[in-house]
Amino acid sequence: QVIVVYEVPCANPDQGIALLKDVIQHEADTSPIAYTSVATKLSDALVGAVDVHQSMAAMEQAFDWQESDEAWVAMQTSTIPLTTI
Repeated sequence: QVIVVYEVPCANPDQGIALLKDVIQHEADTSPIAYTSVATKLSDALVGAVDVHQSMAAMEQAFDWQESDEAWVAMQTSTIPLTTI
């Protein structure tokens, strides 16, 4: 297994977590590559997520899917204003 941990500065962590959960739900609903992800608030100005992939190849396939999925890219882009502190 491959575990990926993300930490992102966030001006509004509650809103950031809500958006991350939307992204994770989209991944669960539409990604052809199965993996697990959970979002969490790490501090007053930091959010994060933990992804668990079955292998390095599966992780790379998931990343390729993310980059090619227009809805996923749009969701990520919508979070940019929150990541500026």
